[in-house]
Amino acid sequence: MQRDTSIKAYNSIKANGLITGRRMEVYTCLYQFGPLTASQVFLKTGLKTNQSGRFTELKEMGAIREKGRITCPVTKSEAILWDVADTIPVEPKKKSTRKDKKKEVLKLIAEIGKKVQDPEKSQLRNIWHKVNAL
Repeated sequence: MQRDTSIKAYNSIKANGLITGRRMEVYTCLYQFGPLTASQVFLKTGLKTNQSGRFTELKEMGAIREKGRITCPVTKSEAILWDVADTIPVEPKKKSTRKDKKKEVLKLIAEIGKKVQDPEKSQLRNIWHKVNAL
């Protein structure tokens, strides 16, 4: 039996398209049948185990939560028991990519370069070019 807050959250998520694709398949299965382990969700939905990342994404969004650990009826191994959360999900913060970090370092080097004179400026220019080539 679902709580009123879970029902409201699910209806809002569905109506506003806050979760889509494979994430929505996982979320809907947990909403309808949860709490479940990932293997139970895969069995019910026909999703492959390479979709396990959807659980982490949904957790980071606040859409699902870990309810505990149990011996999974499918795998017979200890597994996380997942359930829907009573909150409206938010898109998780984007993780910095290597390209983003490189851009930030190049910007810092350029700022420092404005404050120094030769020969340090020449050395910084060489460092900038080496970082940029990465």
